[in-house]
Amino acid sequence: VFIWPYVYTKNYEKSDGQKPRSILFEERFGRTRTGSTDLKAVLCNQNIFTYPKPINLLKYLCGLGTSKTSTILDFFAGSGTTRHAVMQLNAEDGGHRQCILCTNNENGICENVTYERNKRVIQGYTKPNGDKVEGLKDNNLRYYRTDYVGRSRTMRNMHALVNMSTDML
Repeated sequence: VFIWPYVYTKNYEKSDGQKPRSILFEERFGRTRTGSTDLKAVLCNQNIFTYPKPINLLKYLCGLGTSKTSTILDFFAGSGTTRHAVMQLNAEDGGHRQCILCTNNENGICENVTYERNKRVIQGYTKPNGDKVEGLKDNNLRYYRTDYVGRSRTMRNMHALVNMSTDML
Protein backbone atom coordinates (compact mmCIF):
# COMPACT_ATOMS: atom_id res chain seq x y z
CA VAL A 1 0.00 0.00 0.00
CA PHE A 2 1.42 3.40 -0.99
CA ILE A 3 0.41 6.41 1.09
CA TRP A 4 1.01 9.76 -0.58
CA PRO A 5 2.73 12.19 1.83
CA TYR A 6 0.84 15.42 2.13
CA VAL A 7 2.78 18.60 2.93
CA TYR A 8 0.74 21.38 4.45
CA THR A 9 1.74 24.96 5.22
CA LYS A 10 -0.47 27.22 7.30
CA ASN A 11 -0.16 30.96 6.73
CA TYR A 12 -1.97 32.86 9.46
CA GLU A 13 -3.47 36.22 8.66
CA LYS A 14 -2.99 39.27 10.83
CA SER A 15 -6.03 41.10 12.15
CA ASP A 16 -5.91 43.48 9.17
CA GLY A 17 -6.22 40.56 6.72
CA GLN A 18 -2.61 40.57 5.56
CA LYS A 19 -0.28 37.60 5.81
CA PRO A 20 2.73 38.06 8.10
CA ARG A 21 6.08 38.55 6.42
CA SER A 22 9.44 37.17 7.34
CA ILE A 23 11.62 39.32 9.60
CA LEU A 24 14.10 39.37 6.75
CA PHE A 25 11.78 41.78 4.94
CA GLU A 26 11.26 44.22 7.80
CA GLU A 27 12.41 47.73 6.95
CA ARG A 28 14.10 48.25 10.32
CA PHE A 29 16.77 45.74 9.32
CA GLY A 30 17.45 47.21 5.92
CA ARG A 31 18.14 45.50 2.63
CA THR A 32 21.31 44.41 0.85
CA ARG A 33 21.32 47.97 -0.48
CA THR A 34 21.65 49.11 3.16
CA GLY A 35 24.47 46.62 3.67
CA SER A 36 26.24 48.01 0.60
CA THR A 37 25.88 51.56 1.90
CA ASP A 38 27.30 50.53 5.31
CA LEU A 39 30.24 48.75 3.70
CA LYS A 40 31.03 51.61 1.30
CA ALA A 41 31.04 54.04 4.24
CA VAL A 42 33.68 51.99 6.04
CA LEU A 43 35.79 51.21 2.97
CA CYS A 44 35.67 54.74 1.53
CA ASN A 45 33.25 54.12 -1.34
CA GLN A 46 35.04 51.05 -2.67
CA ASN A 47 32.51 48.78 -4.36
CA ILE A 48 34.33 45.47 -3.94
CA PHE A 49 31.68 43.18 -2.47
CA THR A 50 28.17 42.54 -3.74
CA TYR A 51 25.14 42.00 -1.52
CA PRO A 52 26.54 42.33 2.00
CA LYS A 53 24.03 41.74 4.77
CA PRO A 54 22.68 44.76 6.67
CA ILE A 55 24.38 45.32 10.04
CA ASN A 56 21.04 45.83 11.83
CA LEU A 57 19.79 42.41 10.70
CA LEU A 58 22.94 40.67 11.98
CA LYS A 59 22.79 42.62 15.26
CA TYR A 60 19.19 41.52 15.71
CA LEU A 61 19.97 37.86 14.98
CA CYS A 62 23.07 37.82 17.21
CA GLY A 63 21.16 39.49 20.04
CA LEU A 64 18.29 37.06 19.62
CA GLY A 65 20.29 33.86 19.69
CA THR A 66 23.19 34.61 22.03
CA SER A 67 24.05 35.65 25.53
CA LYS A 68 26.41 38.55 26.27
CA THR A 69 29.33 36.11 26.53
CA SER A 70 28.66 33.93 23.48
CA THR A 71 31.08 33.13 20.70
CA ILE A 72 29.60 33.58 17.22
CA LEU A 73 31.09 31.54 14.39
CA ASP A 74 30.57 32.63 10.79
CA PHE A 75 31.95 30.11 8.29
CA PHE A 76 31.17 32.36 5.33
CA ALA A 77 32.63 35.67 6.47
CA GLY A 78 32.19 37.56 3.22
CA SER A 79 32.56 41.27 3.90
CA GLY A 80 32.76 40.80 7.69
CA THR A 81 29.32 42.13 8.58
CA THR A 82 28.89 39.58 11.37
CA ARG A 83 32.03 40.78 13.19
CA HIS A 84 31.04 44.42 12.67
CA ALA A 85 27.56 43.70 14.08
CA VAL A 86 28.94 41.80 17.09
CA MET A 87 31.29 44.68 17.96
CA GLN A 88 28.44 47.21 17.72
CA LEU A 89 26.12 44.99 19.76
CA ASN A 90 28.77 44.64 22.48
CA ALA A 91 29.23 48.42 22.54
CA GLU A 92 25.48 48.95 22.88
CA ASP A 93 24.67 46.40 25.58
CA GLY A 94 28.02 45.97 27.38
CA GLY A 95 28.39 42.41 26.11
CA HIS A 96 31.60 40.45 25.72
CA ARG A 97 30.67 38.36 22.70
CA GLN A 98 33.47 37.03 20.55
CA CYS A 99 33.31 36.39 16.85
CA ILE A 100 35.26 33.98 14.67
CA LEU A 101 35.12 34.49 10.93
CA CYS A 102 36.27 31.93 8.37
CA THR A 103 36.73 32.43 4.65
CA ASN A 104 38.54 30.72 1.83
CA ASN A 105 39.95 34.12 0.77
CA GLU A 106 38.60 33.77 -2.75
CA ASN A 107 39.70 36.77 -4.81
CA GLY A 108 41.52 38.20 -1.78
CA ILE A 109 38.26 38.87 0.08
CA CYS A 110 39.83 38.37 3.51
CA GLU A 111 42.75 40.79 3.10
CA ASN A 112 40.93 43.37 0.98
CA VAL A 113 37.48 43.47 2.54
CA THR A 114 36.85 41.38 5.68
CA TYR A 115 40.01 42.28 7.59
CA GLU A 116 40.19 45.86 6.31
CA ARG A 117 36.57 46.60 7.22
CA ASN A 118 36.87 45.34 10.78
CA LYS A 119 40.26 47.00 11.31
CA ARG A 120 38.70 50.35 10.36
CA VAL A 121 35.67 49.74 12.58
CA ILE A 122 38.02 49.18 15.54
CA GLN A 123 40.37 52.10 14.74
CA GLY A 124 37.70 54.53 13.54
CA TYR A 125 37.24 55.89 10.04
CA THR A 126 35.96 58.81 8.02
CA LYS A 127 32.90 58.32 5.82
CA PRO A 128 33.01 59.54 2.21
CA ASN A 129 30.86 62.54 3.22
CA GLY A 130 33.52 63.60 5.76
CA ASP A 131 31.76 62.40 8.93
CA LYS A 132 34.15 60.83 11.41
CA VAL A 133 33.12 57.56 13.05
CA GLU A 134 34.68 56.78 16.41
CA GLY A 135 36.37 53.38 16.60
CA LEU A 136 35.10 50.52 18.72
CA LYS A 137 38.43 50.37 20.54
CA ASP A 138 37.62 47.67 23.11
CA ASN A 139 38.03 44.98 20.45
CA ASN A 140 40.84 43.06 18.86
CA LEU A 141 41.32 41.55 15.45
CA ARG A 142 43.57 38.66 14.59
CA TYR A 143 44.07 37.16 11.19
CA TYR A 144 45.32 33.60 10.72
CA ARG A 145 46.19 32.00 7.45
CA THR A 146 45.91 28.24 7.53
CA ASP A 147 47.69 25.79 5.35
CA TYR A 148 47.48 22.13 4.59
CA VAL A 149 49.52 19.74 6.70
CA GLY A 150 50.00 16.30 5.20
CA ARG A 151 48.14 13.38 6.70
CA SER A 152 51.05 10.96 6.88
CA ARG A 153 52.62 10.70 10.33
CA THR A 154 56.07 11.88 9.38
CA MET A 155 58.23 13.91 11.73
CA ARG A 156 58.09 16.83 9.30
CA ASN A 157 54.27 16.89 9.27
CA MET A 158 54.03 16.50 13.05
CA HIS A 159 56.48 19.39 13.60
CA ALA A 160 54.56 21.55 11.13
CA LEU A 161 51.26 20.79 12.86
CA VAL A 162 52.69 21.55 16.33
CA ASN A 163 54.24 24.82 15.09
CA MET A 164 51.04 25.98 13.35
CA SER A 165 48.82 25.01 16.30
CA THR A 166 51.13 26.71 18.82
CA ASP A 167 51.20 29.87 16.72
CA MET A 168 47.42 29.97 16.48
CA LEU A 169 46.93 29.35 20.21
